[in-house]
Amino acid sequence: TTYGVTIAAGSDLIIQTGAALNLKGRVVSAPTHEYGVLNIGNSSSLITQVGSFLNLETRGQINNIGTGTVDTTALGSWFINGIYNTNHTATNDFAPSVTVTGSTATITHPANTASQSYWLDLNFGELTINGGGSIDVDGKGYAGGVAGQNGAGRGAGGGTRIATAGGGGYGGDGVAGTSGAAGTAYGLRKSPTDIGSGGGGGIVAGGAGGGYIKLNVTGAFNLGSTGYIRASGKAGENHNTRSGGGGSGGTLNLKADTFNCTNGRITVNGGAGGDGTGTNPDGG
Repeated sequence: TTYGVTIAAGSDLIIQTGAALNLKGRVVSAPTHEYGVLNIGNSSSLITQVGSFLNLETRGQINNIGTGTVDTTALGSWFINGIYNTNHTATNDFAPSVTVTGSTATITHPANTASQSYWLDLNFGELTINGGGSIDVDGKGYAGGVAGQNGAGRGAGGGTRIATAGGGGYGGDGVAGTSGAAGTAYGLRKSPTDIGSGGGGGIVAGGAGGGYIKLNVTGAFNLGSTGYIRASGKAGENHNTRSGGGGSGGTLNLKADTFNCTNGRITVNGGAGGDGTGTNPDGG
């Protein structure tokens, strides 16, 4: 059990057969907590061997957002009740059995801003999400516009300081504001590869677009009770006459041998306009 480890650049951390690595947080001085963090450095690897276990307990966190890898030959089991924060292709992140459970359990990627720099593209042998666990990239696409500025992205909503800004577009066009232009649709319908665009800024900021999730599950994907997959855009900030536009929804590209859903939820929606009533511009 550890509270903080960094795998140095060019090094490997191997969890051997029959061994377990438990990452968990601790109370430093109530109500302050310290996360148990594993940082995977550039050109380094986390290798989980046959019969090993990687446990991210509550407030446990793995950061793998550089050029490090989770070894593709990994055959151990992962149990996630904390945060797995990654940005890698399917050739780099793989586990044969992954369980994501509990309200603190999340697989995610960092937020993008003006360019598409982060996404999830993962291979799992079997995946189970339940008990409030999630794969969640809501609002982690292109950034929303600051006050009076256009959002970021190919379907950015138009910004304006004098009235309501426009919603971002992606899978469909956004909604035009009183003064801000609507963002237009873009990308591929059958095999989408993009993140959502930001809504324009009114006198307040627009909402960010949704992020990108691609999952390839070679066995069973079980989305249980209160399990969630989310890639929606965020709402624009609220103002009575000059709200920000909503960000557009992102991408969910899912492939599984079998898919079992019991009261789980998948959402890839555009964010609402600033007042959240639907009368202000929503993202596409």
